[in-house]
Amino acid sequence: MGYSQSDSLMRSDSLPNPVTVTIQNSFSDTDSVCSTMYCISGIGSYYGKQFQGRYTSSGERFDMYKLTAAHKTLPLGTYVVVTNLSNGKSVVVKINDRMPKSNHREIDLSYAAAKELNYIAAGLAKVQIEIYKPK
Repeated sequence: MGYSQSDSLMRSDSLPNPVTVTIQNSFSDTDSVCSTMYCISGIGSYYGKQFQGRYTSSGERFDMYKLTAAHKTLPLGTYVVVTNLSNGKSVVVKINDRMPKSNHREIDLSYAAAKELNYIAAGLAKVQIEIYKPK
């Protein structure tokens, strides 16, 4: 999997350097590009305006324009690559919030992250989540 630096990400100041992940092919629901020990696919959703400014589990204020996400179990502060399996687009996000363990979705992305993955209109997408390992 190749990672390339880019300035194209929206308000990506939560990362040390703006990062875009480029995947060479398009994927079906059963394809996997995982190269790390933690890799899972499932449904991703997003949250935005209704939570803007509220405190997250990490103590940060939620900013829908930053590349962040909520997850059930990954340690807060972990960076993950989230790939939309229907179009191959990927984004690196920081886990800074929790979602209920009873929720059937795998991850809840910020508005900015969902926009990068091109699923704002749909609201949900089949995604793959992998721990980000900078090269």
